[in-house]
Amino acid sequence: MRPGVLAVGVQDRISKFFDNLMPLPDGTSYNSYLVQGSDATALIDTVDPRFADELLGNLSGIEKIDFIIANHAEQDHTGALPKVLERYPSAIIVCNEKCKHALQKELFLSDEKFKIIKDKEVLYLGGKSLQFMFAPWVHWPETMFTYLIEDSILFTCDLFGAHLASDKLWVESSEEVLLPAKRYYAQIMMPFAKLVHKYTLEVRELKPSIIAPSHGPMYGSPEIVLSWHELWTSVHLEKRVVIAYVSMHGSTRRMAEHLVWKLKEQGVDAQGFDVMETDIGDITMALLNCATLVVASPAYLGGLHPSIAHFLFLINGFRPNIQFVGYISSHGWEKECGFDQVEATLTHIKPKYLNPIFIEGYPGEGEFHAIDGLVEDIKGKHHHI
Repeated sequence: MRPGVLAVGVQDRISKFFDNLMPLPDGTSYNSYLVQGSDATALIDTVDPRFADELLGNLSGIEKIDFIIANHAEQDHTGALPKVLERYPSAIIVCNEKCKHALQKELFLSDEKFKIIKDKEVLYLGGKSLQFMFAPWVHWPETMFTYLIEDSILFTCDLFGAHLASDKLWVESSEEVLLPAKRYYAQIMMPFAKLVHKYTLEVRELKPSIIAPSHGPMYGSPEIVLSWHELWTSVHLEKRVVIAYVSMHGSTRRMAEHLVWKLKEQGVDAQGFDVMETDIGDITMALLNCATLVVASPAYLGGLHPSIAHFLFLINGFRPNIQFVGYISSHGWEKECGFDQVEATLTHIKPKYLNPIFIEGYPGEGEFHAIDGLVEDIKGKHHHI
């Protein structure tokens, strides 16, 4: 990276899911950085506990670590702390008060193992100075960044991360990392978009020469990732429609396909996703800056199909900036149902709802005509965006 600064983290090509929830088609990494001053050495973050031995292998030859900087208390950053402390028992954990509280709840560490710092405080290592910048709720309340002043390197914790396991330390091609970074933002950072936007602008003002996140490769040209996050966190909406559906016997699928086809015929950008067959990350990425979501679900025991209910629960947590939501349902013996569950679930998003469409059995000419009317309604709403 720079003289006296080493990347010592690990690549995770094993895990299929992050947080046992989000698919990892490209793997991920747990980045840890060693900063060696003339007077002291600091390790910035550790790694997931499953990879503790690999981290220690990467630290082979390092006789002493004086400080371990904990930018964030989550286990993929701090789970290896106990093993690192076994090898370097004199090391002191440097973090803020909230992080200390979380780490003691997770790892049962004693008070004397901590050095509590304040926002903008500087730790001097001898020719290397680490300044700590609190960034609460990006994405936990104790999150902070660490800035290596002399080398203009900003260690941004989870901000600007990417779910990508790679042998390359640096971003060499924006095309290579765009989708992993977008996937990461959509599923980790999007719920905190306003704060992410704020800190992205602050990082731009700082003008670091290197951005070193906790997941994915480093950016020797920070403008790449800064511009992406400015776009993703903006209030700008694209006149795009995402149709998420589940079908049990083909009826709902037929309606969703007709809607996608008719929207495209009318010049509207539309993407259809079978929730049962699609990586949730792909749908979430499609919802970034997307104006409209249409959910199509068969009735199931008098309500939504469980897979659609689960999808809506996740989307409500991810909080994309959706303005309009439509609902299409196919039912048999049930009455018109499910729409109340959609409204009750999307409490964080609070969109404007389009008139729902309820179809009994398989759609015919009249039902397709109703979907065509939904297309015109969407076009009208998009005209005013």
